[in-house]
Amino acid sequence: MEPNYQGDVPNPVVYDDAPDGKGMRFETHLRAQADGGKTTVTDQSLRVEGANAVTLLLTAATSFNGPHKSPSAEGKDPRPLCERAVSAAAGKSYLALREAHVADFRALFDRVELDLGQTDASRLPTDQRIREYAPGKDPALAALYFQFGRYLLISSSRPGTQPANLQGIWNEKMRPDWSANWTLNCNVEINYWPVEVANLPECHLPLADMIEGLKVDGARTSKVMYGARGWMAHHNADIWLTTPPVGGTGLWAIYQVGSGWLCHHLWEHYAFTGDREFLKRVYPTLRDAALFYMDTLIEERHGWLVTAPATSFESSYRKPDGEVNWVCMGPTMDMQIVRDLYQNVVEASKILGEDAELRARLEKDLKRLAPNQVSPTTGRLQEWSEDWENADPRNGQVAQGWGLVPGSQIHPRRAPDLAAAMRKTLEFRRPWETNSCASWTGSWAANMWARLGDGDKAAMVLDTHFKQALNPNLSAHFMGGVDWEIDGNLGITAAIAEMLLQSHEKKDEGGRMKDEEIRKDSSPYVIELLPALPKAWAAQGSVKGLKARGNVTVDIEWKNGKVTNFKFRSPSPKPVAARINGESKTITPEKLQ
Repeated sequence: MEPNYQGDVPNPVVYDDAPDGKGMRFETHLRAQADGGKTTVTDQSLRVEGANAVTLLLTAATSFNGPHKSPSAEGKDPRPLCERAVSAAAGKSYLALREAHVADFRALFDRVELDLGQTDASRLPTDQRIREYAPGKDPALAALYFQFGRYLLISSSRPGTQPANLQGIWNEKMRPDWSANWTLNCNVEINYWPVEVANLPECHLPLADMIEGLKVDGARTSKVMYGARGWMAHHNADIWLTTPPVGGTGLWAIYQVGSGWLCHHLWEHYAFTGDREFLKRVYPTLRDAALFYMDTLIEERHGWLVTAPATSFESSYRKPDGEVNWVCMGPTMDMQIVRDLYQNVVEASKILGEDAELRARLEKDLKRLAPNQVSPTTGRLQEWSEDWENADPRNGQVAQGWGLVPGSQIHPRRAPDLAAAMRKTLEFRRPWETNSCASWTGSWAANMWARLGDGDKAAMVLDTHFKQALNPNLSAHFMGGVDWEIDGNLGITAAIAEMLLQSHEKKDEGGRMKDEEIRKDSSPYVIELLPALPKAWAAQGSVKGLKARGNVTVDIEWKNGKVTNFKFRSPSPKPVAARINGESKTITPEKLQ
C-alpha cells in the first residue's frame, strides 16, 4: 500500500486472493443472535425477520504474527481466531455482554474524578457546546475533555495490544494520514504524556512492549549505519518495527534521538509505579540505547559531546550571515534527550546494583554534553548549540522546550534562568497560534505554560484549542486537512493534569536522585498541588485519583484558588515532600487498599 502522502498513484492498494499470496490475510466474522423470528444467512446477506431484537457479534483478525515474521509464510490463521472470539461471546445476552464491558471499562475509568464547576453550557449538546465555546464560560468542558482523553487511552491501548497511533483504533481510511504510524519525533510520545498521571499505568505497557521490540531492528541500524553498539530509532516506526531513516528529506529523516525519547517513557513508568521488576526488565533497553550515543557522540569545538549530523525537530536556522540550513551538530533538543537518558540509566544502574563501570563512564560523559544555553542576543533559550535564530519562528515547533516538557531539566525553582529564557521563547514563538492549536502545537504549549506555573496562559492555549481544533465529537483535527490526530487530544489531557498536579521536581539541586535518596525510605520527588490553577477554575473544584511519581495517589479540593483539603495514598507509604499553597511540607501518605 502506498502512503497517502504519495498522492494519486496507480493501484495504491494491492489485493492478492491467490492461495500463495504474499500479503497479510484477514477475515471478519459476523453472527446474529435473534430474540425470536427467523434468521437466514446466504453468501450475500444476513436477514432477520419477525424478531423482537437482534444482537450482532462482530470480530476480525489478521495473519499478523509479530513484526519479524512473514504474515503469509509464518502468519497466524485468522479463521480460528475469529471463531474463538465469536464463540466466547455467543450465547450471552446483550445485557450480560454490556455489563461485562462496563465493568471492564469502569475498573480503569472510575479511578479519577474531576470537577471544575458547572455552568449552563454543560447542558448543551456537545457539538453546540463546542460551537458556542467562550473562555471562562464552560470550565466543565475541560473536565469532560480530560475524561475523554482517558477514554481514548483505555479504549485503544491495553496490555497485549498495539500502542495508540496517530488516529488510534478509530481510523476508517484504507490510506490514513501518515499511514497511522508511530511518529517518534513527538506524536506517539505525546499520546502517552497523560497515561501515568491519569492513573492508567496498564495502558502504558503496549508502548513499553513496542520500545523493546524496536531493539531488534534498532541494533541492526545502529551497527550497519553507524558502526555502533546498542540500538537506535529514527523518526518513524510502523507495525514491522523498522528503525532506518524514512524517505523524503534529511530534515526529518536523520533524527537520531527517537530511541532516546522513547526510553524516557520506560523510566516514567518506573518513576510513577515504583515497579522494580519492570525496571529490571527494561534496563537492558535503557542501557543499550545509551550505548549507541556513547559510541556516536562526537567532540565539537567547545569540547562538548554532541549528536551529528542532526536536526532540530524539522526546523531550519538562519545564521547571522543570512545562510539558511537545517543540518547541524548537537541541537538543544537532542542534548536534552541524551542527558535525560544518561541520567536515568545512571539511576537505574544504582537501583539495580548493575554496571558500575558503565555508570562511571556515563557520569563522566554527562559533564561533557552540550549544555542548555541562553542566547546573549535575545535572552531566549537557544535551539541550537550556536546562537542562531529559527528561519521560520512561527512554524509551531519549539524543540528546545523538551527539557521543560516532558523532561525536567528546566524548572522555575531549580533552574530559574533557563525557565525565564524558555518563557521568553514561548512569548516570542507563540506556537499555539499556528496549525489550529492542534497536535503538538497546542499540546506542547499548554504543558509548557503549566510547567512554568502560569495557569492562565495554559488555559489560554486550552481555550484556543477548544475553539479552533475540535470536531463536533471532541476529536482534534490538524491544520484543517487531517480529520484527526489523537495526540492533539491526549496532549491537552496531560496539560489539564499538569495544571492540577506536578511531581517531576527532585529534592536535590542537581535534578538527579542522590545515592542516599535511593537507600533511605523516602521519595525523591516533590508533589505540588495546584501548581498552575487558572483563574477560570479557581472558585471551587476537586479532583480524585490523580497519580504522582513515587506511586502516590492524590485527591485535592480547592476554593478561591487555595487547597482546602487533600489526601495522599500509597500501597507502600513513605514520607514525601509536598508543596501546598506555597508551603513546603513532609507528608506520609495513607495506606492505599
